[in-house]
Amino acid sequence: MCELQSQFRGKRVAIMMDETTDDCARHVVNVIFKYRQLIKLVAMEFAEVVNNISMGQIVATSIARFVY
Repeated sequence: MCELQSQFRGKRVAIMMDETTDDCARHVVNVIFKYRQLIKLVAMEFAEVVNNISMGQIVATSIARFVY
């Protein structure tokens, strides 16, 4: 976690989210940080429901891990 924090600290980072289903029909949400050519998967969460509220909560939780 500290390595990722140092890689992205002070930079304008693009945050990408992707939702898919796995072979058991569960919703999988991936949160990806990108800065220039540096691309890192920072979170993978399983969600019961996928909508704008649940996606927002997942990205907010992922960002909060890096701020503190």
